[in-house]
Amino acid sequence: MVENLAYLHSVSDPEKGSDAFPYYYVYDYMNTSVIEAKSTVNYTEYGVLYNWYAAKKACPDGWHLPSDEEWKTLEKHLGMGSSDADKVETRNSGGVGKKFKSSTG
Repeated sequence: MVENLAYLHSVSDPEKGSDAFPYYYVYDYMNTSVIEAKSTVNYTEYGVLYNWYAAKKACPDGWHLPSDEEWKTLEKHLGMGSSDADKVETRNSGGVGKKFKSSTG
């Protein structure tokens, strides 16, 4: 994937969230119309924000969200120490976060 997925099944109320159901958001869009949301600059430029359940649903066939073990492998490859990669919460050694950032946009 070289672009944002921008899978927008529906638009969730930006004031609400869910730990059990898929929720889809477009940054700075404060309504629930899919058509209106897709016409915004933020949708065009940056795609869609997803909660965990929506992100899993948005993955195309043959794709998946990485497991923690897959993520650790990538972090270590980019220079993170094993002890930091094995932490449950914040992991920040080796400047790995900066290596994930875009240099433009």
